[in-house]
Amino acid sequence: MKQFKYIVLLCATASLFACSDFMDNKPKGKVIPETMEDFGGMTLDPILATSAYAFPEISCDNVLMAEENIATSMTSSRTKAYFWQKEFYREDEDDPSWNTLYENIYKVNVVIENILDSKGGTVDGKNKIMSEAKINRAYYYWMLINLYAKAYDANTANTDLGVPLALEPNLEAKYSRATVQEVYNQILSDLNGAVDYLPTERINDYSPIKESAYALAARVYFYMGNYDKAVTEADKALALNSKLDDMRTWSFKNAERPSQGINNMPPAFYNSLGCLFYRSPQLPDMLANQCVIAPDLDASFDANDLRKIFFYSTVDRAGKPYKDGTTRHLQKIDYSLTVSEMMLIKAETLARAGNMDALGILNDIRKYRFAEDTYVPLTAANKDELIKVTLEERRRELQMNGLRWFDMKRLGKEGVYKTTVKRSALGTEYVLEPNSNLYAFPIPAKVMSYNSNIVPNPR
Repeated sequence: MKQFKYIVLLCATASLFACSDFMDNKPKGKVIPETMEDFGGMTLDPILATSAYAFPEISCDNVLMAEENIATSMTSSRTKAYFWQKEFYREDEDDPSWNTLYENIYKVNVVIENILDSKGGTVDGKNKIMSEAKINRAYYYWMLINLYAKAYDANTANTDLGVPLALEPNLEAKYSRATVQEVYNQILSDLNGAVDYLPTERINDYSPIKESAYALAARVYFYMGNYDKAVTEADKALALNSKLDDMRTWSFKNAERPSQGINNMPPAFYNSLGCLFYRSPQLPDMLANQCVIAPDLDASFDANDLRKIFFYSTVDRAGKPYKDGTTRHLQKIDYSLTVSEMMLIKAETLARAGNMDALGILNDIRKYRFAEDTYVPLTAANKDELIKVTLEERRRELQMNGLRWFDMKRLGKEGVYKTTVKRSALGTEYVLEPNSNLYAFPIPAKVMSYNSNIVPNPR
């Protein structure tokens, strides 16, 4: 058991049902789910909305780490991720991204294995709970495969190493890494048909509903390069929710100290009109006062773009300019699937086909991101320019959404992203080439020390 716990974690049995193989009796003081209602409560747990660390955001080209933070934290996992090091964690350290995602997989596996045989309830009710669990599991594996494996490539996915597939709540197993194709097959299997049993209205802010399932399917197909299928699923999500937050109605509570808050901005990401499936990163404040906006991203914003105005600041909490003259982050990182992401999936698919209708979709987003008297629609003269402006708008709209790192990876594989990113510290230059092995995060050393079946990523 000790050897396996660092793959799926030994979750607290106080809140989880365990297999009869190693728990024959109900422990005193423990609550083991038995009824449909019990298992339904598990899928409504806010903890299931928790995703990986914010390392994809700190590793990507949207940010630079402030110099004072580099100098004082060269041995921290955060800084190691920023410089794309061989290892992020020592053998005696846990990787919270890996652990959290597999812990959540264990929890939903408990539901999937036991819900249909649970006491009470109805068949439809049990199928709904099963679907909620499977949608969550599909998301966790999508995140894991994109963090710890190469970008999906149909030509190599059957041999590229993915992540371990744990599909039952078995704490004794010692899994090997499945292939990228096997993991994606499982993700699609979990998504297949699950939407049929999901409601259209949320029970709470964290539970998946029909639009969540369609949105996740759209994202999965998109990162597989199956753009037509991605658009089909995106359209289904947008048919249920096509709302966007109107940034034209926002205003600073104190214009001299922007960090004090924004009027009319949703109080939480799950309150956003365009939130289709709420997902919360660990350390959502990682970029605030730690990183500065990358110069090329900064330059890509129009001076009147409300996303630049409301999400970044040149002054600290006291209203004083940062000593280094940089622009830093106000907005927290958010991993939620959104209406604008679905619209951008459609726009990129159209742009790849040279269809100028992509501009209409981009401008439908942008009109909510500029005051009416400063709004100027995007234009493009040809297919190449259309793709360029579409990818630029995707980067601006989805900044701090955790997707830029994955976009760099998929576009690098295609030869579209050709930028070599360089970062320096203490006289050493670190280089990230397009389509580099460094785009697959290192498998945690602690995991491999307890399970020799798991092999490392090349770095």
